[in-house]
Amino acid sequence: MAIIGKGPAALLAAALLTSCASAPEQAATDEATIYVDAETGQVVYPNENPSDEELAMGALLGALTGALKPEPLEDDEILNIDSSGNVSHIQSGLSCPKNWSQLRLLDTQIYRRDGQDVGCTYQDEKGAILTLYAYRSPMTVTDELQAIMEQVVKPRHPIHETASILNLTEPDTSVRFEADAITFKGGDGRLMKSGLALADYGGWRMKARVTYPEAIADEFERFLTVVMLNEYDNISARQKQLDSIAADTRDDL
Repeated sequence: MAIIGKGPAALLAAALLTSCASAPEQAATDEATIYVDAETGQVVYPNENPSDEELAMGALLGALTGALKPEPLEDDEILNIDSSGNVSHIQSGLSCPKNWSQLRLLDTQIYRRDGQDVGCTYQDEKGAILTLYAYRSPMTVTDELQAIMEQVVKPRHPIHETASILNLTEPDTSVRFEADAITFKGGDGRLMKSGLALADYGGWRMKARVTYPEAIADEFERFLTVVMLNEYDNISARQKQLDSIAADTRDDL
């Protein structure tokens, strides 16, 4: 069984475990990997139901690498709120203005206390709802888009028709996002659209989850493209700033 960790502690764990005479020998085809996630500090097992041996090895690896687990951050270390009520995500650069066109900021969300997953929700008087998210994702944009549509969007509206979201991104820009949507009849009888747009910006997954009346689809989807372009600029600028700070720190060492 291969054991992969990060740094000297993981190597020590591997040395201790491989020296254990009672550990059964496994064929190469049975090899599995237990490792510590560098972002969460959690031990990750090769399958959903780890064996007693795997649990024991994971416990030892976790104990030896416990210092890797990030300390929880305070709210103001994750989200910055200026005097006008505009919000920005410190880690990614995601921008959540207090008012954006006709939409007003309703709420902000912190999903992970290490600052690696946040969101903010908007609504307007026409019934449009927009939630923006910035987070890390191991999935491809295409796979995640399909998974969310099939597992979240469509099940919420079982009676629906397939649709699309207009992508007005200029072909000569570096900004790319994928989008999908469905149409359904709302409780008030209006035809509605629901879907999302996804992109990778500077190592972050950017997601816009949207629901809006079909009657304003053209206007709203043009606005959505502006939002995605704006967030690309904000996130890219923040990551360049963080890279510059890291470089200056290394130079000072």
